[in-house]
Amino acid sequence: MSNSSQGFTLLELMVTIAMVLILAAIAVPGVSSMVQTNAVSSYANMISTSLMLAKSEASKRSAVVNFVPEINWSDGWNVEDSGGTVIRRFDGIPAAYTVSTSATSLGFRNDGSITTSAAYTVKLQPATGCTADLVREIKVTLTGTVSVSSGGTCS
Repeated sequence: MSNSSQGFTLLELMVTIAMVLILAAIAVPGVSSMVQTNAVSSYANMISTSLMLAKSEASKRSAVVNFVPEINWSDGWNVEDSGGTVIRRFDGIPAAYTVSTSATSLGFRNDGSITTSAAYTVKLQPATGCTADLVREIKVTLTGTVSVSSGGTCS
């Protein structure tokens, strides 16, 4: 008769748990960084999409359409016609992120150009723990071209 038992010893179980915890401790910072990078990119894309919507609506309506952020970006922003009627409302960006712009609002003409005399920029970054790779700049040229670039200086 054999006296072998099946299963794990307590020592084997403890070593396995310790190895899993060590691997998790190594992986968590990388996952956290990836989540933050994806969030910043997502918010930047949401802003650029709303700018492109304003440009498209201006062309469609043959009238000026405005991109109007609230004073506090966490309250959201609107795409509005020249009379102030909201075409679409966008949800805000969490307070964990800082947003700064070169002007308080931006208008698009029916030919796609912007109503300001200088290019419009929106800078998005985490409020704390900012690194250059977490900065996004959304730029609108005088002709109305919208672009998103990553990397920059934290402010």
